[in-house]
Amino acid sequence: DKFLIAIASSANHNWPWTKSKGVDQAESVFSKAYPSIFKHFLKYKTKLKQREDQGQFWWELRSCSYWHEFKPSKIVFNETSKELHAYVDHDGVYVNKTGFIIVCKDNDFVLGILNSKLMDWYYRNTFPAWGDPWMGGRIQFRKDRMMEISIAKPTDKQRRTIEERVEKILKAKKSGKSTSELEKEIEKIVYEMYGLTEEERGMVG
Repeated sequence: DKFLIAIASSANHNWPWTKSKGVDQAESVFSKAYPSIFKHFLKYKTKLKQREDQGQFWWELRSCSYWHEFKPSKIVFNETSKELHAYVDHDGVYVNKTGFIIVCKDNDFVLGILNSKLMDWYYRNTFPAWGDPWMGGRIQFRKDRMMEISIAKPTDKQRRTIEERVEKILKAKKSGKSTSELEKEIEKIVYEMYGLTEEERGMVG
């Protein structure tokens, strides 16, 4: 198994060494508190000390004001690919610079919208891409573009139905079952939310 070691800056987290007087004392505390991790980090000490984005001590990550946002359930999506890969994370996963997160109260509903055919059509027609997005090109799901997406206001019934269908789809995928009919139900609601005509729905597919 591979693990990601994320040590937040002492500016954001109170570590055993946070209040140490100098790096030597901090290293001593670090080595006693987490001996295996400290031993592993020593192999890369020179390179880690050369980083411009380090925290209070060379083994820490730079200060980040939104560390706490990774803990709750959130939507995680990729930066560049042939189609959007988005899911709801319930495990407090941390992502690197090629991944982004959306923090909201209605994850399943928003996920249903983002993964819909209508939004896929929107991405391919308006987002920058490496190559032709309709012919295997990779779409760039950049932060600035994703923030421009307008989520139409649903009725309570529409919101509830999308959330229920998304939950069923996630369960079905885990067991290898087909989700096409559930997805069609979501597409129909999304079309209704955005007021698409029959002709416009045909264009989307």
